[in-house]
Amino acid sequence: MVKNAGATFGGSTLTLDSAIDIPAGAMITMKVWSERQVPVLFKLEGGPVGEITATHSGSGWEELSFNFTGISGAGNTGVTLIFDNGTAGDAENDAANWTFYFDDITFPGTAGSAEPPVTLSTLGFDFEPAGNTGTWTVFEDTTAPLEFVANPDMTGANTSATVAKFTAPIGAAFYAGTETESAPTFTLDATNSIVRIMVWKTTISDVGIKFANAAGGAQGELKIPNTVVNAWEEMTFDLSGNIGLGDTSDLVDVIVFPDFIAGERTVESVVYFDNITFSAN
Repeated sequence: MVKNAGATFGGSTLTLDSAIDIPAGAMITMKVWSERQVPVLFKLEGGPVGEITATHSGSGWEELSFNFTGISGAGNTGVTLIFDNGTAGDAENDAANWTFYFDDITFPGTAGSAEPPVTLSTLGFDFEPAGNTGTWTVFEDTTAPLEFVANPDMTGANTSATVAKFTAPIGAAFYAGTETESAPTFTLDATNSIVRIMVWKTTISDVGIKFANAAGGAQGELKIPNTVVNAWEEMTFDLSGNIGLGDTSDLVDVIVFPDFIAGERTVESVVYFDNITFSAN
């Protein structure tokens, strides 16, 4: 966030994809980077409106805590951030002192709770307990649900602790896969059409990515073969060619085909995947 000359309360509002409830005693956290000491105002919009200010020390990245004890209720639709409220910005002449970064806004539940935080940034999946996991189901394979397990190979491209494990037993369909509707409703556009996913496989076969709307409408899956076996590989899917086509808005379903084979499945397949991200083309 860059604060230029103008109103002293200049800031930015994040409109949430859906309203959220604020529990009693909520402690909201946010990571902030600044080169100087700066007060940061965090304001809830809609519902029980409240605003809390925490001060950053000016020493790079810090996690700030905003204690909303006594402010609770339903129907919050947005978050407003104001850096150095009450002071006009001057980024044009002093960019270093008026440029700030923020990340990882979380709602841990109640103050002092050990409950894992739930991030507001939900388009993407890292499968970590304190990050974005989502609820996944498998299709064309009724015997082996998707599992979240310890990373079997914490080397190379992926050293994260937790990954997804997909098992397709003998007889499962060649297009067996897994899907989640845990992402917020989104439209495929230039900001999210490059999708990356890390995979660990023992054989070479296609990996497919596909999105669908609530009615089941979708463009066809994009399939790419992995090029590495017995090691983590990050695969990139360029879906920008589908932007503006039918069934690319109001998307609710992220679908992954970890082992899209040709023909009958005669051996069991186990594939690990992780860190699904969406970025600009």
